Parts: sequence; structure tokens; C-alpha cells
Amino acid sequence: MMTALCPDPLCSVVVPLFNKEQSIRGCLESVRAQTVSSLEILVIDDGSTDAGAAVVEELAREDERVILIREPNGGPSRARNIGLGTAVGTYVCFLDADDQLAPGFLEELIALMQREHTDVARCAQLFCEIAEDGSVTRQQIRQASEKDRSLPGSQLYHRLFADLEVPLMSAGCALYKRDFLRRRRISFNEALRHLEDILFVAQVYACDTRIAFSSQALYTYRHQADQALSEDRSALVDTLPLFVAALERLESGNTVATIERQARLHYCAIVALTAIAGPAPEDEPLLYRDFLRSDVVVRIIAVLQSKHLPNSLLIARGLARLDYPQVLNTYCAGLAHARRARRSLLQH
Repeated sequence: MMTALCPDPLCSVVVPLFNKEQSIRGCLESVRAQTVSSLEILVIDDGSTDAGAAVVEELAREDERVILIREPNGGPSRARNIGLGTAVGTYVCFLDADDQLAPGFLEELIALMQREHTDVARCAQLFCEIAEDGSVTRQQIRQASEKDRSLPGSQLYHRLFADLEVPLMSAGCALYKRDFLRRRRISFNEALRHLEDILFVAQVYACDTRIAFSSQALYTYRHQADQALSEDRSALVDTLPLFVAALERLESGNTVATIERQARLHYCAIVALTAIAGPAPEDEPLLYRDFLRSDVVVRIIAVLQSKHLPNSLLIARGLARLDYPQVLNTYCAGLAHARRARRSLLQH
């Protein structure tokens, strides 16, 4: 299956695959259409149970640059790390199997990195909401502000957590020098199946490296519009303590990252509220209560209560920036009820 490639491809594109039979062909075709042809396309099949891997095998017979690596299911972080460990390109990027690259993604970001003498380059993101029939129902461009493009990594770290800058959060809208990631020992946290992108880019920013930015929307993020927010509620709740612990380790080992400890806790509180906003699912009656009782949430509330948590405008701003309008409306409408429920549940 693994056909020999031309030696030393310039770029490695890492694609984790789990049950994305409907989208993987379009994803890989967007990579094959890159104006930079010296590349390897590493698809890590993360224990898929559909026919997605068969689609990859078909494309690999047509294009020796496509390499399929089969692994038991271990989550997206492990799949990306396997791809990163296998990659031999000078540059590496991470592409989700739902998403697509514009033809000039690699060429533009390589030229930008060479011109600006950086180890990392980021581009704007085209956010598309996809209906069940595959049609695009909404789209918008998300890009870093003019101000962000001139900031060093230490200040981008602050913006990531304190100001909830969505265009700075994705690990996919970027190209990295592989040697930079290796030297800095930056990889994905395999304990996380949610929020892993944010932790990855936090590690990059915490190095205080300079980032080059392109205003072109070269990465298309495809979001299924009918996907319920509560679908992964339990998984997100389970992930939050691990996410906080990983950030604490990052902060303890890096002086840049200690600039705004409270901002990180504020961000985690926003994520928590996003996960639990609105009524708890009928089939998970104890989830809301158990979540509020968890050590990590109690600790967040203890730190933020006096300044941040009662501030509905601050929370609302955070939820708006995370693009969850239905959660924002629920939160604003039920703020008083949520406070009473929190006090009541924590007392029992």
C-alpha cells in the first residue's frame, strides 16, 4: 500500500481520518490540487468503521503521494502525532478530513514564511455551514485582526485566552516548519479528544515565536449545521479537567504563559458554560449537577466569582466570540436561574 515517494518532499500534509467517507475524497483532492507538488499526504485511519479508508486506497493507486496508515482508534490527537512522527517534509500542516485547502495554501504560506523569516505562518479561514444535503447554508471569513498580525507569540497567547480570538485557535489554518515543532517538542495532547487544537496552538504561542499572517482565506472549515451543540456535551465535560491540567503544566514550565493566569481560567469558564448552557439532556439528568460539583469547576468558580462569573456581559461577549448564538441567548435569558441552580447544587 505504501508506495515509494520521491525523496525529501517539501511538505507533509497530515490528515486524521475517522468515519468521514462522505468528505475524505474532496479533502484529499484539495491537497492533490496544490500548486506545490513536492508533498506527501499522510492519512492516518483512526480505526474507521466506514468505507473512508477504501476511498483513500483508491486515490493512493492514482497518486503515490497519498499514504494510508491504519491504526486502532486512539483519537485525533494520537492520529496527528503519528502523522507528525512519520512526516519527512520541511514543512507540515494538519488538515481535518471534513475540510479543504485552497490550491495556493502551501505556496502562499511557504513564500510568506521565507519572506518574513518565521517558523509558522497562519491564514484566514473560510467557515462554511453545511446542510444535510451538502449545500452551504452560511459562510464567513475568519481572520486575525491587523493588530494581531504584528504581535509576538507571548501576546498572541494572551489574545487566545483573554480575548477569545477565534481566528487564532485552529491548528489547521497554519503551516509549520517541522524542525521547529521537533526542537520545541510541540505535539498534540493524546488525552484530549476535544480542545486539542487550542492547546496545540497555545504551545506554539508560548514559545514567543513570531507568526507570519496571510489575509487570504486558504483553509475551508466545513461545519455540519444540523450537528447539535449538546451532541458532545458529556465528552466536553470530561475533557475540561484534562484541558485545565494541561494548561497549568504549560504555564508552570513557561514564563511567557504566566502573563494572564486568570484569563485562562476565564476561558475555561466560558467553555464550561458553553457545555452546560440550557437544560440538561433528559437522558443525562445528573450531568449538570455532577459537572458543577467537579473539582475543576469549583476551582474556576472560586477564582473567578468575585470579578468575572457574575458579569453577564463578559460571559455573553465570550460566547458571542465563540459563535454560539443559541447558547448566548439561553445564557442571557437564564442567568439568574443558572446562579440559583449553581448555589443550590453546590450546597447538596
